[in-house]
Amino acid sequence: QVVAIVYSTVAVNKIAELTYAPTEGVAQFMEKYHELSWIGTNVHFLLGLMGFACLALVKPYYLYGKNVGDVTACWIGAAMALCISIVNRGISQGHGQMADASMKFANNLGGLVVSYVKLLLKECLTLNVLPLISLGLVLTSIIPFTRAWRSTREIDKRD
Repeated sequence: QVVAIVYSTVAVNKIAELTYAPTEGVAQFMEKYHELSWIGTNVHFLLGLMGFACLALVKPYYLYGKNVGDVTACWIGAAMALCISIVNRGISQGHGQMADASMKFANNLGGLVVSYVKLLLKECLTLNVLPLISLGLVLTSIIPFTRAWRSTREIDKRD
């Protein structure tokens, strides 16, 4: 969620501070001048909501046990499925110009995430140091995550 706030804050500041050539509409403006911020805000906001849902799922299992946790899992799963469906429908509609398929950032949430990753990699290729460090840290986190996953599975096997 923090990344979504940073992306949107910086984009709003730049829109207020800079002068831009006119575009046909807001969607074209965002695509031309603030595509990474626009997609990044959306992706981080939506993935942040999903992360929050995962945290909300863990608490009932921990506090009340499997029965209450299973009920909560069904409710959260239903809510997330509906949310993703709503998001996918909105993404698939593009910028309101259905006849022009090029006016879409993606067809669904998965495609939006892929578009975001491509834009981030493009940003890293400009050899901007901090995005490279960020990418390196994310990739490095795979190692301890894998270790933690393996140790959890070994504990489960013993029990």
